[in-house]
Amino acid sequence: MAFAKASSTYEIWQLRGKLRPKSGQLCLLHELPAHLVQLARPSSTIRTTAIAATQEQTAGIEQVSRAIVQIDQATQQNAALVEEASEAAQALQEEADRLTRTVSTFHIKTIQQVDGSPKRLLLQQS
Repeated sequence: MAFAKASSTYEIWQLRGKLRPKSGQLCLLHELPAHLVQLARPSSTIRTTAIAATQEQTAGIEQVSRAIVQIDQATQQNAALVEEASEAAQALQEEADRLTRTVSTFHIKTIQQVDGSPKRLLLQQS
């Protein structure tokens, strides 16, 4: 009987040794969900950061797009103003040429007064 008791004690001691690593593994399995959550946090943070960066980039692209539209509108307005200024300059040049031709038909003649009074100008048409 003492032998059976000693044998049983030895078997229990062996089982306890075998179960101890397994119970540790059970503890690890129990801790696994919390560990997975901790591992997922950086991934979640990266995802959140990526989403925020994408939203900022989208907002930036929209601002650039609006600025390009405004620049395009200003360029079109400037082109129209340049065209108008060119037409006005051409019209002024034509008017100046016409006035030059008209005035060129007249000649100014200076007459010296004999009595010393100021000169008089006579305008004669050719």
